[in-house]
Amino acid sequence: MRFVVDAQLPPALAKYLGAQGHQSEHGFDLDMAGADDPAIWNYAITMGAAIITKDEDFAIRISVVPTGPAISVATHWKHEYAGFAQVVCPAVAKD
Repeated sequence: MRFVVDAQLPPALAKYLGAQGHQSEHGFDLDMAGADDPAIWNYAITMGAAIITKDEDFAIRISVVPTGPAISVATHWKHEYAGFAQVVCPAVAKD
């Protein structure tokens, strides 16, 4: 699976997901650290990626525009990458 990790989460999460066999990019790596939500949303759609974010605006947007990318809102981030990845992609086969 492919992920775009939003800029408010640590780049290490994108690296962790990559080490688990997923395609993963962080907002800093994409020069999108200061990008607005629509730019990140559109990039994720174009790339076929799910967005991992702490920004609840994405969850609200997906309820209004259901044709957008998959969204995972990290509301209880504790830097426990393995546990978080299991919640984000428990049944997803590695690429």
